Formats: sequence, C-alpha cells, structure tokens
Amino acid sequence: MTDRLRDPVVFAASTLALEPHAAQIPYLLDQAHRVKLLVGGRRSGKSYATAVEVAFHAVRAIRERRPFRQLIVAPARDQARLLLGTISKLLRASPLGGLIEAEVESPFHELRLACDGLVFVRAAHEQGKLLRGHAADRAVVDEAAYVPREVIQEGLTPVLADTNGALVLASTPTMRGTWFEAMFEQGRRGDPRVASYVMRSSENPHISAAYVDGQRAQLTARQFDTEYEGRFADAGERVFAWDHVIACAVGGEDEPRGDARYVVGWDPAARRDRSALVVLDCTAKPWRAVKLADLKGADYLAQAAAVASVARRYNRARIVIDATCQTVLADLLRREGDLWVEAVVFTAESKAALVMNLALLVERHEVLFPASRDLLDEFARYEARTAPSGSVRFGAAGSGAFDDTITALALAAKGAGATTAPRSFASEGLPPWLTSSSPIFFSGARVVAADGLPDEWDPL
Repeated sequence: MTDRLRDPVVFAASTLALEPHAAQIPYLLDQAHRVKLLVGGRRSGKSYATAVEVAFHAVRAIRERRPFRQLIVAPARDQARLLLGTISKLLRASPLGGLIEAEVESPFHELRLACDGLVFVRAAHEQGKLLRGHAADRAVVDEAAYVPREVIQEGLTPVLADTNGALVLASTPTMRGTWFEAMFEQGRRGDPRVASYVMRSSENPHISAAYVDGQRAQLTARQFDTEYEGRFADAGERVFAWDHVIACAVGGEDEPRGDARYVVGWDPAARRDRSALVVLDCTAKPWRAVKLADLKGADYLAQAAAVASVARRYNRARIVIDATCQTVLADLLRREGDLWVEAVVFTAESKAALVMNLALLVERHEVLFPASRDLLDEFARYEARTAPSGSVRFGAAGSGAFDDTITALALAAKGAGATTAPRSFASEGLPPWLTSSSPIFFSGARVVAADGLPDEWDPL
C-alpha cells in the first residue's frame, strides 16, 4: 500500500482500477500547490479526477493513522452529494471498501472512515452559512464558478485556516471577467501559490468523437467552447452579469408563511420546452423565489390544476402567465373562480421591458433565487441578439437551450410590482374576482370602498 500511495495516479490505477487519461495526470500529480483550479468541459473527467484525489488523501491519512477531514462544497446540496457519491462508489468497488465505517445520508451526506477520517458535504447557498463553525484539512468546491466569491473568501477560508489546508476549485467555465476566471488566469500566469489546469471533453478517451461532434453541431460556437473545450466565454450579448447572478443565487425553497405575499409566474409548455413555474415571495425586498418547478410532460389541464393548487397553497397568490400562445390556459385558471390571473401577451417591446426589469432587480440584488444548476445555466445562456432587421430578440442561444424559468421569474417579478411593491386585492385580504359593480371597485388610480374612504392604488 505504501508504494500505491506514492501519488494519486499510481493509486488510481493500482487500487481503484481507474486509469487516468492524459489530461487528468498533470492535475493529479500536482500535490505541491495549496490552491488548485480545474476547469473542465462536460464529461471531461473532471469529477473523477477530484474524486480520486479526495480518496487518495483519505486513504493516505488512514495509512499514517491520523485524523483527516475533507469538505466538499457545491452551489446546492444535491450537487455536492453527487461528488461524494462518486467517491463512495470508487472506494466500495476497490479493496478499500472496508475503510468506510458508515455512510450517513441525513441531515448531510457524510463518509465516516477509519482512524477518524471524514468526508462531508455542505451547500454554499445562503451566503455560506452552512460552512461556518467547521474545520477541514482539504476542501473541494465543485462547480466553483457558480459560487459567489464572498462565500469562498468569508465562508470557506476560515474552514481551512487552522490547518493551513488545501483548496481545490473545480468547475465548468462560465464567462470572462468573473472572479473565477481572474483566479484561473492567476494560476496560468505562474503564481507560486496557485495552479490552473484544463480538461477538454475531447481529451477523455471514454467518450466518442461522434458524441462531441454532435454537440458541436447543436450548440453555438460560444457554448461549445465553454461547455466542451473548457474556455471562458466573452460576455458578448449576455443580458445578466454573471457576478450579479451568482450573488443572487443564495436563496432556497421554502414553505408558505401565513403573513407573506406571493406571486406565481408561469411560462407554460407541453412537451418540448420546460413548463416553468416560479413562486416569488414579494413581502419585502429582496424578493425571494421560494419554489421552482417544471410541469412539462403533463397535459395542459393537469398543469393548470397544479398551478391553481400551488397558488392556493401560497396564500392564494396572484398568477401571472405567459399567454402569448396559450390564452386558453389563463381562461382555465380564471374559471377556478377564486384565483387572480393576469395574462401577459408578449410583444417585442413588452418582452424587452419584462427582461430588463428582471436584469435591474438582479443587478441591485433585489431578487434572490435557489442555486439551481438549471436556472443558473439559463442565466449563463440568456442573450439579447440583434437581427439584421434591427429587432432585438431576448432568449437562450443555441439548440436545446432553455429560458423558461427566467421567463417565469420575470413574470412573477412583474406581478410583484416591478421595482416597487404595489398593493393588490390579495394584499388587502379581498377576493380577487371583484368588479366595478362590487362594493369595492376601481376608480381611476384609486380604490373606492363602500364606506367612501379611498385608498392608494398602483394599477401596474
């Protein structure tokens, strides 16, 4: 075992029966730098390289009979659990499976190893609050480009302070001008404290060239370079500044509160796109997206019933729906009788106003949302492209790219009142089906009550 623990490459091949490919070897052999950055395309072998390295350090510490703690961090807990699951499978499939004393799933996934060894996961959301109070000898941040710099500096650095521990930042690349790209370039320029490595998808011998070529044909050149070549993309025509997006990705899904005001945004689809639903808590700034859902796959009647159920559960939330091609869905919801439904039909001008309002909220950090990889990928791909005619089209670039959750979030933000929080029937505790013949009715820009006392009203 001593010879097998000489370096991670020997360990992977002789103990884990995993032969590292050429792009993984330089990264694995570098055990001198305290900070390493690994940028990899999809299916490049990035996750296996980091998993092998975690297993190597854990087994070496056990061999030396010393306690050793390694922390795995990702934007969301499920992402961190994926990497720990890979580590667990590698060890269990090898002669070293007996070193695992316990694998705990709740409340947080942990591998408890011999000699007081521990590999544990935490999510980076909520400004890294789950990282506080811990100590580790090593930390691996998976999809680090999707984690705010403040979480790394203020949440993770103290975790490694007592041990002067090593830090690995691994990720698919995003855009130039971000903190992650700046640190990656720092390593490329020869900073003695930082080393940077790239793994391209085409360098992985375990995926076919035909698959990579197929992806090249489906994606834009910018997307392919980012997702398969490991290259940072120019901001280009991006609508949302990435650092602002990451700063807002600190929320989490939450159950309804009795005193809260909610709006539901729904961008419906049946099969091809996501049928995205977002519930926005707009009680106070910053607003928080407390539920994300994809209803795709169900028929429209079932989707409408699901949206109505969610709206009722969240205090009979106002529903704002994209009715550009599906006006019948708004009518279905209105027939429920107890729901307030706003149907939005997009024009070039109204879509631009909707998106730019959301961009402003993101820039001001006035809307928070869960660190969902699907949603963050939508933000990364969202562009404003100018056609030869001069018109501007907002949406995701590339075949197979989605933007429906962003649309649903923008619709919810519109329902919440753009940059101010308007009063509504729901906020006054009044049923949403009131008309001008009711005891309370609209009169210009004011609400006139039966007792003759007017109240301020912002009609959006």
